[in-house]
Amino acid sequence: MYCGKDLWEKFGIPACTDHLLPRSVYPQRAHDVDNLVAACADCNAIKRNYDPSKENGKEIIITEMTEITEELRERLINNAKEEIKRKANSDYWKKEFETAKVLFTEAVAKYRACKEFAAAA
Repeated sequence: MYCGKDLWEKFGIPACTDHLLPRSVYPQRAHDVDNLVAACADCNAIKRNYDPSKENGKEIIITEMTEITEELRERLINNAKEEIKRKANSDYWKKEFETAKVLFTEAVAKYRACKEFAAAA
């Protein structure tokens, strides 16, 4: 949806389903099919909790009663695309990856230490 990869052709499934309006901000929309979009894992990770209703300092007011029309959905998707593009072209994404890599390595080391301790007990 965001980057244009043909996930259906390549994998037969959308690699991820993204909540266009993030669940952390709009929990009532977590299961709203109009709030779900197909996304590759990279775009989904980059977008994370970005709220596309906040565009250039102007807010699109979203309430429980707001209907997500095709026009509103397209506008939100375009805002998310722009944010993903901005983050992907910056050092943000590289820094996030390096931080995650360190945290993952630490978690694996802790897991192995616990596993060895349990095996010795």
